[in-house]
Amino acid sequence: MQQKNPIIQMRNITMRFGDNLVLNDSSIELERGTTHCLMGYNGSGKSTLARILSGEQAATGGTILFDSAPCPEWDTVRAVGHGVVLVSGYSCLLPHGTVYQNMQYSLVANKQGTFSLFNQRRRLLDEITDFIRRYTMQCTPRTPVLDLSNGDRVLLELLRAKLMGVSVLLVDEIDMVLGARHKKRIGRMIGELKAQGTAILYISHKLDMVLSVADRVSLMQYGKVIPVAEERSFAENDIVRAFFSHSLERPPRLHKNTGEQLLAVERIGKGAEFLLELFEGEIVGVYGMGTSGGSGVYHLLFSEDTSHTEVRVYGRRRTRPMRMDSALENGIVLMSSALMHLTIFSGYSVRQNMLPFNIVKRVRSEQRRNEICQRYINILNIRTTPGADFDTLSLGQQRKVFFARNILSKGDIFIFDNPTDSIDSISKIDIYNIINEMKIQGKGILLISNDLQEIMGISDRIITMRGQQITGCFETNRNSSKKLLEYLKKEGADTALPSDAPD
Repeated sequence: MQQKNPIIQMRNITMRFGDNLVLNDSSIELERGTTHCLMGYNGSGKSTLARILSGEQAATGGTILFDSAPCPEWDTVRAVGHGVVLVSGYSCLLPHGTVYQNMQYSLVANKQGTFSLFNQRRRLLDEITDFIRRYTMQCTPRTPVLDLSNGDRVLLELLRAKLMGVSVLLVDEIDMVLGARHKKRIGRMIGELKAQGTAILYISHKLDMVLSVADRVSLMQYGKVIPVAEERSFAENDIVRAFFSHSLERPPRLHKNTGEQLLAVERIGKGAEFLLELFEGEIVGVYGMGTSGGSGVYHLLFSEDTSHTEVRVYGRRRTRPMRMDSALENGIVLMSSALMHLTIFSGYSVRQNMLPFNIVKRVRSEQRRNEICQRYINILNIRTTPGADFDTLSLGQQRKVFFARNILSKGDIFIFDNPTDSIDSISKIDIYNIINEMKIQGKGILLISNDLQEIMGISDRIITMRGQQITGCFETNRNSSKKLLEYLKKEGADTALPSDAPD
């Protein structure tokens, strides 16, 4: 058996925020030239652990050792001095600076203190140019960071860490909003750093990335680090069973008689006729083939071509096109992560971000507002309080606040576009329960999702879309589900489901 060679260790770390125990006697060690992946649900303490390792936060108790030597006064200066670098989903790059300027500024933190690349402009430019070429990035050293995609910014964060002489790389959920192309490139960069002897802690919800980069996998649960699999002797099913053993229940479908028609979208035209209907107390799943079903639904609802598309809301035909920004005026609530930045505000409290205007206007009592906010904090397991600063929440928990804001909005028609994307599986069950509660209240829900298991588990009906065209409609009983899978397979769609997928 290969002898372990840890470069950095955390022993019996505890972390409290007031009465909230975030880390409870947690221990972890990182070895040179290996990638240790850490998974866990939102708010379990993963990011807190990474911030303590990077020196950004001081632990309440416990010991950090570097090369077996205790470091009693661990902070960012000592961490950077030892080559410990944190890369998170929140970019540290200066948006208005160029690629070259950002890499140049980062060298100030070079642990050797020689600034060799800083003083040799050509060498630094060559390093950046070679990196851009090898990773086929759409930029030059003179491109402002503001003009780069999220994926390219993440790659530059990793280059920055490399230029700083990284020995321990802490990666905190950088892959949440990245496409397959950038994930592959980031996996390649992680591999290069590992080959150079860098110890890597990789925190992620994305099982595909974990499987591609991990040498060791652990689970963060109830403030403790629990080893799951070591030395790459694991497979996807092993991790899923260990990680989701208590949350693999299927999305719970409720059976309820539907009521009046809330929404109807009818396409009229030769060879392209179809009708999309949504009734009170009904969940209709939308599965897009080859692309997200969201774009097709949005185009139908908000099309300016009223001659070929008829939209009826509450039975009333709309003679003028409906805009996305006026959807709420028509009783339609849109929940899409792409719209999150429009309704969530930095610098405000959790309560101010969670409660929509209709609640604020109707509920005058601050105590009652706090009670409403606290109810959804509890339901969605958000580790915060109504008065806490929204900016202190992790991205996953901010998404939960955004979800709560949407379901509290005044409306009868809800369009959820991948509502559980980047949400841990435990919290998904809470979201499914809320959606079913809305169904009992008579709301109509269009659930757009790329997760076929999710759609088949909770929907009353499923429609398939290709572009702006509805190609099929299926009930969710046993026989119809089989027909749906056969149809999707025939159409070349990805129909891979876990072994416990609903019949």
